[in-house]
Amino acid sequence: MRRGELLGLRWEDLDLDVPQLRVAAALTSAGGQLRLKRTKTRKVRTLHLDTDTAELLARQPRRASAPYPLVFTRPDGSPWRPEEVSDRWRRQWPGLELPVIRLHDLRHTHATLLLQAGVPIKVVSERLGHSKVALTLDVYAHVLPAMDQAAADAIGALVRTATPSTP
Repeated sequence: MRRGELLGLRWEDLDLDVPQLRVAAALTSAGGQLRLKRTKTRKVRTLHLDTDTAELLARQPRRASAPYPLVFTRPDGSPWRPEEVSDRWRRQWPGLELPVIRLHDLRHTHATLLLQAGVPIKVVSERLGHSKVALTLDVYAHVLPAMDQAAADAIGALVRTATPSTP
């Protein structure tokens, strides 16, 4: 999810019994005012969740937040400002022996790992909320060469097992 989509996630968008969530809105800051708006692509998408993530969300305190019942809020229930979340993320890196990455890079990591795991590009594209699969292909083309080698190895193995051996 994009930063604003995470911050705009409402309790009504979660169905932890399935488990899944609807990405229906994004929290934005314009002129110092916070507001919920439609997603970047203006489409609602549904994301299935793994059980660990669903369990973490189930333990998330449901704070009374105004004006929206948001999942991710400050301890007092007020919404996080998107730019503040990014600033807090950046402040975590000094002193750590890790490469510095932007918060948005977690989204790219998610997509890259899914592609490397063999998840179809259409599914990855839909999870990311891209309007077209071509956008996903353009952004994540660097992952595809290794996948192509895996495809070549797979077809080779299939052909070997389907070809009768000669005595």
